[in-house]
Amino acid sequence: MSTAPGSQSGPRVIADCAHGAIVTWTDARDGNNHIYAQRVLVSGLLAAGWPIDGQAISTSGIDEVSPVLVSDGAAGAIIAWGDARSGIRNLRAQHVLGSGILDPAWPASGRAISIASTQETGQAIASDGIGGAIVTWQRNVDIFAQHVLASGALDAAYPTDGRAVCVLPDLQQEPAIVEAGVGGAIVTWMDRRNGKDRDVYALQVLAAGTTDVSPGLAPGDLAFAPPTPNPAHGAITLRFAQRRAARVTLGIYDVTGRPVRRLVLGPHPAGERVIAWNFRDDAGRAVGAGTYFARLEMDGQVLTRKLTKLK
Repeated sequence: MSTAPGSQSGPRVIADCAHGAIVTWTDARDGNNHIYAQRVLVSGLLAAGWPIDGQAISTSGIDEVSPVLVSDGAAGAIIAWGDARSGIRNLRAQHVLGSGILDPAWPASGRAISIASTQETGQAIASDGIGGAIVTWQRNVDIFAQHVLASGALDAAYPTDGRAVCVLPDLQQEPAIVEAGVGGAIVTWMDRRNGKDRDVYALQVLAAGTTDVSPGLAPGDLAFAPPTPNPAHGAITLRFAQRRAARVTLGIYDVTGRPVRRLVLGPHPAGERVIAWNFRDDAGRAVGAGTYFARLEMDGQVLTRKLTKLK
């Protein structure tokens, strides 16, 4: 993954949803702790576009440690870590695309998950099912969570410094989290509320109702978010939302109108979906650089988005 000078430690790994893996770690190649990541293919080769010693996820803080990560569903990842640039260790997150570049829609120095004036540790992360993530952590003796959207914005329905999951007077620590449907998650933790020994509790963090693509939908309508990134090299992410259950078709077409790839065909429940296209046709062949169109259809309603593949 990396043989750069200095110490690389604390690696974490996930599947990249494309038969490979993404690894993140704490890296001290410049004498300070920073966050790096690398993507490796099933062949054992490093993915094209990723630097040989890893992509710098954040080098802005003075002490960046303990990264955790989750797949974005499109060969990339959302990575969260402890960051002491303010003098107090808070949490930040960043989105690295499958192509190895940082998502330009996110802040260059990472999204602040919390700026509370109290030390925050023990972070864990899960997908929100729609291209974003829910992060949980320990603040003093309590458990908190925050929802960061696929766009890089924080969910407006969550407090700025995170939603309290458990704030009883006794010790709660070691949170873990798992996806539980679109926008939600289940958080579990160790708890000493009985004052004498440790027990395990869990709580569902419900969807807050804030989305990137669905505000203002009329009944029966579709919403089709702008593809990200666009233009792109290795993969592109398509997001859409539907108000009710219906049969949906999503396909890719070239500039002549010829079908290239069928991504979705069949009945879908109401809600939001995230679909990744890896620039391959229905036969598995890589398509050439140029312009393509994503066509989304439901009950005669048609929405189209223009896509560009770079060389």
